[in-house]
Amino acid sequence: LDLCMRLTRRENYMVAMVTRLPWLHTRLFTKPFEWLFEWCVFSFVFDRSHSVSPSVLRCGHEPLVLRAVSAQLRRRMRVMGAVTLLFSPFVLAYLGVFYLFQYGEQMRSTPSWLGARTWSPFARWRFREFNEVDYELTRRLNLARKPATRYVNHFGSPLVGVVARFFTFVFGSLVIMLLVLGLVDQEFLDSELFPGRTAVWWLGVLAVCTGLCRSLIPDETNHVDPEQCLVEVAKYTHYLPPVWKQNPLTAATVRDFSFFFEYRLVRVVCEFGALIMAPLWLIVYGPRHSEELLIFFSRFTTELDGVGSVCSFSTFDLAEADSDAATSDS
Repeated sequence: LDLCMRLTRRENYMVAMVTRLPWLHTRLFTKPFEWLFEWCVFSFVFDRSHSVSPSVLRCGHEPLVLRAVSAQLRRRMRVMGAVTLLFSPFVLAYLGVFYLFQYGEQMRSTPSWLGARTWSPFARWRFREFNEVDYELTRRLNLARKPATRYVNHFGSPLVGVVARFFTFVFGSLVIMLLVLGLVDQEFLDSELFPGRTAVWWLGVLAVCTGLCRSLIPDETNHVDPEQCLVEVAKYTHYLPPVWKQNPLTAATVRDFSFFFEYRLVRVVCEFGALIMAPLWLIVYGPRHSEELLIFFSRFTTELDGVGSVCSFSTFDLAEADSDAATSDS
């Protein structure tokens, strides 16, 4: 247990914050947001020995120290947000290259990949257990993917299905037409249909669009019990709010569940949008919660011999954690 607490020291704090701080429940919770939060908050709170700074620990019971340290944290957030916003074009290029190398081959071989659903970054933190390593979390979420997909597909929109079938037919017909013309005239695929764009380029784009639209067509043979699907998902995620269990068929439950299990295309768009929104959050919104963050670290930090500063919840000392929570709520 000591080794796990060392390896997941910062992750345990993030799990606790996602659970206890409602203002973190946002679609802005993306990889760029996680990186900025790591640099601005965790690098400020922890010293070089990977322990919570003594000044931060004093913030929970010394108001003067809290005001002074929170002013430093607010300034750090605003400066980091401004610098990130200034260099956002370069970060955008890096993120584009990153996605190209990581997912390019998968998108080429499986065009419907973008239309499939995946667990959001926020879901990975909300479903993560204390002291849980990454590979174990990934294993659990992969097991929960199939029942989660069956659940959301049960509520597929008929209008989306009709539109997806129409564009699948259109894009598919264009792909077949280009292929037939290429078989008739071997030089056709190398010719430019529009300035700077060859037939091969359009063939690739249309194939991706066809696969994406096909993935949006609901499965008419998908007859499942939504409540049973949620129970099966909870078996692996260990997360099943009472309102989901009591009302599995309502639009509110489906909407809330889709916040955790979203389209990959939506996730990619959010990742790129976060390059602008995350720095703005640090400049405008983040500083408002600087004192709350410092009090959180002060109240929920425990010092263990041989381990250092750890989140109180990760020690599984329920009496101490409940006491800290009661003090924080008061």
